[in-house]
Amino acid sequence: MENTRLLNGFVWGLVATLAMTLVILTGVVIETVPITEPVPLALVDRILGQWLSHPLVIMVTILAHFLYGSIWGSLAAGFSRTVTLKNGLLFGVFLWLIMQLAALPLLGWGYFGLKISPLVPLVTLFQHLVYGAMFGWLMDRPE
Repeated sequence: MENTRLLNGFVWGLVATLAMTLVILTGVVIETVPITEPVPLALVDRILGQWLSHPLVIMVTILAHFLYGSIWGSLAAGFSRTVTLKNGLLFGVFLWLIMQLAALPLLGWGYFGLKISPLVPLVTLFQHLVYGAMFGWLMDRPE
């Protein structure tokens, strides 16, 4: 594996995470999502909230969220010969499934967040498609 490719995947994963985060925060602020707080914040609060103050939980959440997206970007770049918009979108769906089958049940929201609302899977799929589209578009585009 070429180190430059891994670094590029990390950076473009970070940019894709930023795009996704803007979509998440916009939805929360304008109250168009059925979730009262972003999933990464809910996860970190559930895991570390009893030991950390809320401002520290927010800081850890930001760091963890961006590292998560960047590391997955690096892994995707390392394990694929070429990243296209199409497989970027499929990669977004893969990450969405991880969220639906692991993170949301951990929060007590049920698989696909259905204990919260039937809209949770759709909203979070859209967010992950934004990540995948941005990553797929940026990663191996022609110079």
